[in-house]
Amino acid sequence: MGLAIRYTTLNRLGDYLLSWTALGQFLLLVIQTFLIDSGICSEEVAGVLRVIGSAILVVASFCWILKRSAILLLVVYVLLIILFTSSIILDVDNMEYVVSEGVRITACTVVPVFLSFVSIYNMDIFRRAALHVSLFTAFFGILYMLFSLTGRLPEKETYNMGFGYSLLFPAMFLLFSRRFIFTLIAILLFCIIFLEGSRGPLVPIILFFVLQKMMLGTVRGKLALGLLVLLILLSFIALLPSIVGWLDSIGLQSRTLNLLVAGEIVQDTGRGLIYDAIVEKIWMQPFGGYGVFGDRQFLNGVYCHNFFLELAIDFGIFAPALVLLVLLVLFLYMLPKLAKDELIFFLLLALASIFPLWVSSSYLIDFRIFLFGGYFYRLYHKYGKRKKVYSTCA
Repeated sequence: MGLAIRYTTLNRLGDYLLSWTALGQFLLLVIQTFLIDSGICSEEVAGVLRVIGSAILVVASFCWILKRSAILLLVVYVLLIILFTSSIILDVDNMEYVVSEGVRITACTVVPVFLSFVSIYNMDIFRRAALHVSLFTAFFGILYMLFSLTGRLPEKETYNMGFGYSLLFPAMFLLFSRRFIFTLIAILLFCIIFLEGSRGPLVPIILFFVLQKMMLGTVRGKLALGLLVLLILLSFIALLPSIVGWLDSIGLQSRTLNLLVAGEIVQDTGRGLIYDAIVEKIWMQPFGGYGVFGDRQFLNGVYCHNFFLELAIDFGIFAPALVLLVLLVLFLYMLPKLAKDELIFFLLLALASIFPLWVSSSYLIDFRIFLFGGYFYRLYHKYGKRKKVYSTCA
């Protein structure tokens, strides 16, 4: 009996560690932003602290990954080595980015997010950890806002895109929790993103809120929601000049509001030029691509800010299209079998990971897409041909 209890306790501890490794980057990112913009420490020191935090999480969970997913770990890292090596063979100029980003970030930070997530046994523990991470992240987001209102963010720029995206998953997960107090906190995070972050994270939050209500609500509730959204939108448009004036009076400058007032909310901030340059390179080599990190050499070390274009320039047009088609077919196969909460959580992760990659970041260094990939993998092993005992977010 004692051994059984100890085994259960160790497994629960392992699930907590794995859950925190899978989700901890959200909290680490918002803490890093707060430390930099408040002037508490330099950008270099804050970056080192985040790396140390990431390393602690990965090291703490590694034995559990090795114990539960050793074969998958081996397969993933062998595949990663093949991708990195072939990229360097295709173009030796890729080596710089394979080393600086591939080894340091892809291999040591974001792949462990995937491996940690798929290694969790009890998803109820994951949900509790996700709630804790969301609340801790919300605390630092609110603290950041308070510092901004009192003028104690001397290093803050006009807006911080990374800060806004660090609050994206917490805001959506608090909505997913469907408790009144958590919904209020999510609304507060939405307002903070609106005022302090970029406009990008606002769209998936709104979409998730509406879609979740549509999937769970009654017909009367759905009609009421539609009318409420319409009234809020019309009121916001009518009061927009007054809102901008009031925010100016308290020293707040919302880039999203300024773009709305100027009629430039859909501006691409120069991304169009990047896309044009990348599309030209894709058509020059449409079948094999340039290898992973191939976009960096054409953009002076910058990624191309679009998930699909990055896949195309790395691997060519056809291979990514085939893989995405296979994934779509698998999802459609699993869709009728998914519980409603599983589908909603799948929607949450898809919006929180894929949507930002349309206009920002890189799939090779963004931990959110690996988190989404981990959940897709879990669902496949629950509802696909291979059966594996998992309790998902049901």
